[in-house]
Amino acid sequence: MVDKSGQPQAPLGKSAFHVFDNGEERPVESPITVDAPVSLAFLIDTSGSTVGNRDTVTSMATAVIQALPSGSEVMAVLFAEQAFIDLPFTPVEPAPLSFLSRLDSRGPTKFYNSLVATEDYIAANAHNRKRALVILSDGNDNDSNINLQQTLRRIESEPPGAPTIYFVDMPGSRAKGIEKRHSRRVASLVISVCGGLAIVPDKHEDAASLSARITALLRSQYVLTFTAAGAAPDDKFRKLEVRADPASLEAHAVAGYFPQMR
Repeated sequence: MVDKSGQPQAPLGKSAFHVFDNGEERPVESPITVDAPVSLAFLIDTSGSTVGNRDTVTSMATAVIQALPSGSEVMAVLFAEQAFIDLPFTPVEPAPLSFLSRLDSRGPTKFYNSLVATEDYIAANAHNRKRALVILSDGNDNDSNINLQQTLRRIESEPPGAPTIYFVDMPGSRAKGIEKRHSRRVASLVISVCGGLAIVPDKHEDAASLSARITALLRSQYVLTFTAAGAAPDDKFRKLEVRADPASLEAHAVAGYFPQMR
């Protein structure tokens, strides 16, 4: 939940939210709020195009993990030509951070395959209802066996438990010009399906500032539950819209769901 300038907003009560399921407003049940424990995943691009980001990524991830609420858990996937679960879901106190020493930039990029696999892992293994995925990547892919549209369809049909995504344009990426525009288009499309925000660091932004932004966004993330309209919904995609009071606030929510999956 952010304001018009993109600044995180919390805390908010249940009455501040309005959920529309296929255009019909549904009563919001108890929201999971700012201090709830988080199941946080990192998906970190270590391909050759991201060389030069190791120190920033290490400092940023460490600060975000250390700021998580009590009861949270963290996991990490590092990927290039393959994706590896370098840290399965582990309680944040004390989560081993040795995976951050393995940020060696090399090889091609299987971003789409890695994103889908990570989403599947989170849905199956996260223990908290409040879930988030921080992607640190330039969004480029030159080695997956699925394309962007197939990736978006797979994410859209995820079972219950898919995370909100914070897509951080990888600091130190070699991507320029057309590649940079493509990476930002990828980020925009991914978050339009999953909910969340694309984060483009200022060229002068340091790890402390970036980690503070992400921490604030995690605190302003809510989990809203409601009962779907209709006694027996069909299996067609249902559009979701979340509005907030006051109208100056913006909710970046999941685009919708398939009833048989949710």
